[in-house]
Amino acid sequence: MSNFVMPTTDAITKLLAVLYGEDLETEESDDEEISDQYIAVFLDDEDKLAALCACDLAFVGYTGGGLSMIPAGGIEDMIDEEDLSSTLVGNFYEVMNICSKLMMVDSGAHLRLDKVLPPGEEGAAAVAELEGRCTKQSFEVEIPRYGDGMMTVVIT
Repeated sequence: MSNFVMPTTDAITKLLAVLYGEDLETEESDDEEISDQYIAVFLDDEDKLAALCACDLAFVGYTGGGLSMIPAGGIEDMIDEEDLSSTLVGNFYEVMNICSKLMMVDSGAHLRLDKVLPPGEEGAAAVAELEGRCTKQSFEVEIPRYGDGMMTVVIT
């Protein structure tokens, strides 16, 4: 039995609304495709891979840009060019650090963000490590004043 839980849409909405406003909306999605995405890697108390959060360019861009209040048009250009700035990715790291709370239960087990991997082979290897022994759920998150992005949570 895992010490970690799959977040609910309500929990995601409440947590991220603190950062982005009460208009933030979250809904479950059937789209669980996680190739070519940014991968947040979470470790347990024994430094073992316990969870991942795979996010598309839009989610990374909108959440990262929203923290810095970068105009939506500039973020959309970066998403279209598939070239997110280091500021957006750094801010996304902080969002993922906060999101670790979504997966912890009151059992005392701790989950910590280890790193964020850009799209590519290293992220694909982390995903492959959990395949077959995980639970996966995707969420579409609408960041107010920016747009929709996809976040897929993978938990052992």
